[in-house]
Amino acid sequence: MGWWPTPADPAMPHTRHDDHARHNPVISRRALLRRGSGAALGAGMGAGMGAGLGGLFTPHTAHAAHTPGLHGHRALVCVFLRGGNDSGNTVIPYSGSPNGQDHAHYAKARTHLALPQHQLQRTRITPANTGGRVFALHPALRGVAKRFAAGDVSVVANVGPLMQPTTKAQFQSGRAELPPGIFAHRAQQTSWQVSNGPASSDPAHDHWARRMAQVLQARGVVTHVAAPTHLPPGHPPRASPTLTAQLDTVARAMQQAQPAPHPTRQVFTVVIDGFDHHQGLIADAQGNAHAPGTHGQRLAELNDGLIRFWDQLGALGMRDQVTTFTASDFGRTFKSNGHGSDHGWGGHHFVMGGRQLARGPASPAGTAAQDRGMMFGTFNDLAIDGPDDTGRGRYIPTTSVDEYAHAFASWMGVPAGAMSAVLPNLHRFQNERAPLGMLS
Repeated sequence: MGWWPTPADPAMPHTRHDDHARHNPVISRRALLRRGSGAALGAGMGAGMGAGLGGLFTPHTAHAAHTPGLHGHRALVCVFLRGGNDSGNTVIPYSGSPNGQDHAHYAKARTHLALPQHQLQRTRITPANTGGRVFALHPALRGVAKRFAAGDVSVVANVGPLMQPTTKAQFQSGRAELPPGIFAHRAQQTSWQVSNGPASSDPAHDHWARRMAQVLQARGVVTHVAAPTHLPPGHPPRASPTLTAQLDTVARAMQQAQPAPHPTRQVFTVVIDGFDHHQGLIADAQGNAHAPGTHGQRLAELNDGLIRFWDQLGALGMRDQVTTFTASDFGRTFKSNGHGSDHGWGGHHFVMGGRQLARGPASPAGTAAQDRGMMFGTFNDLAIDGPDDTGRGRYIPTTSVDEYAHAFASWMGVPAGAMSAVLPNLHRFQNERAPLGMLS
C-alpha cells in the first residue's frame, strides 16, 4: 500500500486538503433527543469522515439473552479534532527526560513555534507512571491540567493509524505494510474509523464501532447510534455548533437512556473544526494568540467543553459510566513550515473518565500533592531525523489506533475471544507489547 507525502515546499497549495464544510452531515439536537438513548456517531462530521456513515447502525435490541456480568449503561464519547491537531504544542516535554528531551530541546526544534516556559507554569503535569518526568499542556488547557492532577484525565502518547508495528527502517525500505494515504486528511480520518487497512467501497461496513456493536448485540446488549442526516445538494453549509453545545446534547441524550431494563451501550462522536494549522499555530497575522481559528483558541474550546461536560456528568452521577476521548486526523510536523506546521502522523490524545480510568495513588496526608493522571503508551523520540521521525518531525505512531480502540471495546464489554472480529489487526500489536491498561 502506498502513502501520500505532503508537498515538500510549505508554500505549495495543499491539493489534498478536504473541503470539510461543503457537505457537512448534521443531526439536530431535537432529533437526537427525540431518539432518547440514541447516540450520534458521525454527527457533524464532514465529507471526509461522515460520508457513508448515514445509517451506520441504528438502535437495536439483540434477541439473545444478555450475558451474565454484562449489565448497566456505558457510553463512549469521541471528541474529534478535525484538521489534524498539533500535538507538539498540546503535550510539551518540560523536564526530567532521561535522554535530555526537555523544554530546551523542544524549543530548539520548534524554533518560533515553541511556547515559552513562563506560559506553561500552570499547566505542568507529572504523570504518575513516568518516573518523575514533567510535561506541560498548552496554556489553554488549564482545566484539563487540573483534571489530570486529580486523575480524571490521562494522556495517551503518539497514537495513529498503523497496520503493524513499524520501525523507521521498515518505513524507509518499503517493507512495512502501511495504512493508505498517511499524511492525508480523508484517508487518515477513514483509517481512524475503519482501523483495518483500506476502506471498502462503503466504509460503514468496516467501522470498528459497528463491528463492536454487532458483537455486543449478539451478547444481548442494547446498542444505540442515531444516523446523521445529510444536507441536500446545493443547500448552504451550516456552521458547526460549539463543542459545549454538542456535549450538552450528548448529556441530555444519555440522561434519557437511564434507567434501562437491559445492558445498554452508546457511542457518540462530536467534532471541533479548525485544527489544520498550516498557519495560525501560535498567533494570527496580527499577533493575537487567541484569535478565532488559532490553535490556542481551538484548544480553549476543547478545554471548556470537556470541563463543562465533566461537571454535567458529575451532576448526573454518570462519570463512572462515560469515557470521553479525543481523536484527530493526524499529528503535525514538529518542524515549522514558516507559519505553522504541516500534516504529520502520530499525535497525543486525552482520555477522561471516572473510576474506570486507571490512575496513580493519592498523596499521603501531610506530603506534597502529586498528579494522579497517567501517560499511556510511549512518548516518542522528538529528535528531528531521529528513530521515530519519517521527516520534518512526522513521527511514526508508537500506539496504534487498534490498541487505542481495544481499550474502549474491552471496557464496553467485547470479550477477548471476539476482539479479532472488531479489530482484525490487533494481534499484530499484542504479539509485541502489552495492552494499554488504561480502563477497567
